[in-house]
Amino acid sequence: MKTMKIITTLLTLLTVTYQLKAQNPKDADYLAIKQKTNEWIALWSPGATTATFDGIENIFATEKEGLLVVDGFEGSVVVINSIEEYKTKWLPLLNESFSFYKIKPKGELSISVDENMATVTFIWESDGAKLKDGSSIKLSQYATHIWKKLDGQWKLVHEHLTNIDASNSSKTDQETISRLSKEWIEDGFSPKNDTQNYTYEKYLKPWYATDWPVVLHDNNDTQMRISQDVEEYAKIWEEAFKATDFIDNELTEMLQVEVQGDLAFSSFTADAIVAPKGSEQKVRMPVFYSIGWKKTKNGWKIIHEHGSVLTKDSAVKAAND
Repeated sequence: MKTMKIITTLLTLLTVTYQLKAQNPKDADYLAIKQKTNEWIALWSPGATTATFDGIENIFATEKEGLLVVDGFEGSVVVINSIEEYKTKWLPLLNESFSFYKIKPKGELSISVDENMATVTFIWESDGAKLKDGSSIKLSQYATHIWKKLDGQWKLVHEHLTNIDASNSSKTDQETISRLSKEWIEDGFSPKNDTQNYTYEKYLKPWYATDWPVVLHDNNDTQMRISQDVEEYAKIWEEAFKATDFIDNELTEMLQVEVQGDLAFSSFTADAIVAPKGSEQKVRMPVFYSIGWKKTKNGWKIIHEHGSVLTKDSAVKAAND
């Protein structure tokens, strides 16, 4: 019944839309609709502040006034019929996933206005959006908005958004995985002279998934453990690093990055530069890594890690530095 109601409403709205004519850009209603659309864009552009959707009541119609929102999200369709539902669905996503979020129209708005009905179609794209882990993300959607004049005020009665899966999306994710792989090994596992204060909270926490199963192993662990708990795995290195005075890691070659939907993997080599406790000499160990990544609400996180020292019996050459 609900599906039939949605289809009927959409057909009605589409019929009205085709009857509309493009207006003179100087027309008062045309300018009012353009302003309302800009207010909607501002609603979705909190920047680095907490999103609140303040003023949403001045933009959207109420449930009683016939609000219908049909938005594409993560491969599914979200149907919303009230302002409260809209806020409940999208505010947590914005505030828990992004450290910075703004959108902007791509190209011109296509606006058609009749006496009491208007339609706007446009493409929006993210404008410098960043996830909580600091990685950049590119998003884009095709939007159809239908506005109705209610008690003399233009209100948004129908919103339909569909994701544009641009070819750049995969490329952007590949670039993100490459960058995160480098930052993980060169920041998360490189305390340098701070080995005695190396902890999970201080160095490793940002990189790993905490709400997804993990499998973590590095053959530089003398006990050859396979861990399925991030904090347990971190304790291996907290103890091991205390036996050193210096540890640094340098990514030497990115070999492969593959992304498919919300899963990705990277493989690369890195040099671990280590000074054992009490020794002034630093030694260099080449290591090969295979890292599995999962895209979560907080960005890409590690769910699989496999590191292998490339030299026989961990034999190493003295570092030049």
